[in-house]
Amino acid sequence: MDHFHFQRPIADPVFAFTLLLFIFLFFPLISKRMRIPGIIGLLVAGILIGPKGFNLISKESGIALFGTVGLLYLMFIAALEINLRDFRRFKSHSITFGALTFFLPLILGFLVTHYIFKLPLYSAILYSSIFSTHTLISYPIVVKYGVSRHKTTAITVGGTIITDTGVLLLLTIISSLVGNETKWYFFIELIIRFTIFSLIVLYVFPKISKWFLRNLHGDHGLQYVSILFLVFLAALLAQLLKIEPLIGAFFAGLALNKLIPHTSPLMNRIMFIGQNLFIPFFIISIGMLIDLSLFFTDYQSLIFSISILILAIFTKYIAAVAVGRLYKYTVAEQNLIFGLSASHAAATIAVVVVGNRIGLFDESIMNSTIVLIFVSCMVSSFVTERAAQKVSIQVDDKKPNAGSTKIDRILVPISNPTTLSHLLDFSIVLKKSPKQIPIYPLTVISDFKKAHVLMDAFHKNIDKYAIDASSTEHLLNPIVKKDISVVNGILTAASQNHITKIIIGWNGKITTSNYFLGTLLESLIHKATQMIVVIKLSKPIEEYERIRIFISSDAEYETGFSESIDAIISLSEHIKAIPLFYGSEETLKQIKNIAELRHGNSYGQYEVSTHWKAIQESPPNSSQNELTFSILARPMSLKFNSDNEKVTKNFSKNYSDYSFGIIYPAIDENTTQIV
Repeated sequence: MDHFHFQRPIADPVFAFTLLLFIFLFFPLISKRMRIPGIIGLLVAGILIGPKGFNLISKESGIALFGTVGLLYLMFIAALEINLRDFRRFKSHSITFGALTFFLPLILGFLVTHYIFKLPLYSAILYSSIFSTHTLISYPIVVKYGVSRHKTTAITVGGTIITDTGVLLLLTIISSLVGNETKWYFFIELIIRFTIFSLIVLYVFPKISKWFLRNLHGDHGLQYVSILFLVFLAALLAQLLKIEPLIGAFFAGLALNKLIPHTSPLMNRIMFIGQNLFIPFFIISIGMLIDLSLFFTDYQSLIFSISILILAIFTKYIAAVAVGRLYKYTVAEQNLIFGLSASHAAATIAVVVVGNRIGLFDESIMNSTIVLIFVSCMVSSFVTERAAQKVSIQVDDKKPNAGSTKIDRILVPISNPTTLSHLLDFSIVLKKSPKQIPIYPLTVISDFKKAHVLMDAFHKNIDKYAIDASSTEHLLNPIVKKDISVVNGILTAASQNHITKIIIGWNGKITTSNYFLGTLLESLIHKATQMIVVIKLSKPIEEYERIRIFISSDAEYETGFSESIDAIISLSEHIKAIPLFYGSEETLKQIKNIAELRHGNSYGQYEVSTHWKAIQESPPNSSQNELTFSILARPMSLKFNSDNEKVTKNFSKNYSDYSFGIIYPAIDENTTQIV
């Protein structure tokens, strides 16, 4: 066996990979301790181990390959995380901000870089485009303060779509022009190629992906591979059509955006592998291109870095203030837009890498970009933190009883093992509490002689699902109750575990005996005080495309009505569909108020209908891709009337071939005891 010999760059693949894993592990930890973005720590590590540093690892050792994969993956994730529904909700505001934050930095940047710093035409245009980009580095901060659904956050997200798409298109044009003789029909040819590419990726790829996800349901490994295949197929298609592969990966993310819910195991795998493997490789590869010594030998580079930094931050601030003044936002809301849009990372790095590859950017420009990324991410974090605090206070001041919120605990009684995965997936979507608060699957055993057999079968089914649940970092706490009465078993479990929601599957059977004696559901809604959701799902929750909600008259006066609307909103966010509400004019007005108070702005579609019972008796234009809900008053409620009792029978009769849910709001939000 050969003895180990240290040499630079490291030739031994085991040693090189171990060093890289050390960097992936410890440099983000050091960055976190220093309160700087993790991307900065990885860039510094790349500088240290690269040829301009200690020359520990060569780019030919596989870094270049994984770096390219990471770059495409980064653009895919950037598009996948964009909330397209929020963009549609605030389309006019988003377009205005997107136009301002794209053109203002681009124009001023070009004037400075071309006429003051004398960059060549193409170099100046392309480099100025990085001032227009922004990466939502600080988005986790707005989530922490509960303003992720606020209109200013949505507007900034919408602006991201416009700016990043515009910059990538500009990148495609510049890279096509460089080194080629410009022909008179160049732009016509480019439009045709881009149109063909867009139609294939945005319309054909989602259909292919749906087929993969449907036929590979349950095999999350192959689902992940199918998504990765489509991403790189889109990049390859773009390359074949002489379009920058980056825009291929970005458009793949936009095309698959609606098909991959943020709380799904598939999204967890996409983010986990990308953020912990592919993207760190890419960031390391960028750092290896940097030569910091130029700052000490070339003062022109230092002046250039300071100038573009001031210009980039100033133009983003002006764009945020301009849209704020135009739409009468508060100062805190303007600062929140500025904070979110001030950071430059993903698209900025992508543009600089391609510009360096095609010979438009030299090492001094690469160095200046690193300074821009570092400082802009720091400014973004600090400004967003302060602005999000103030906006959160402004939103809370408008909310009644904003100070008290209870922990959400969900009980899921299971009687049919085939419905277990659908019910638990649905429960995860509706769950509002932290991930460390478990979901409680329950089985009630009334046949004591078969108790051990039934208990073992229940735990075996739960163990199978627990793997999927753990991939989304949600916990399960299975409960077994022995009771002659199934309803009493459910109520006892609800009381002992302080349950706030009971989610139960629909068996769809109305027999002669239970018509007279009362079904399990009827008994449960009479005795339980928690919110009850009865749900019938024929397929995974992600595959539904529409949600319709029929609301009985005066249901808005129920104690738990707001919580019921919140459940619908959570579901619509998960499947990325705009809910359609039917109800009286007063009911719809209350729903809009709830959305405004809890989510920063009313959203959804509203249709005044005083004949909600008739609509449920004859489903209009229903499809297999649609979920129909009804929100009903409880039998012990003052707003209950005899017509409500007919709803379950109407659903059983007329919706047997469709998916539906019935929500009974909690009658006393402070009560978790059996009555």
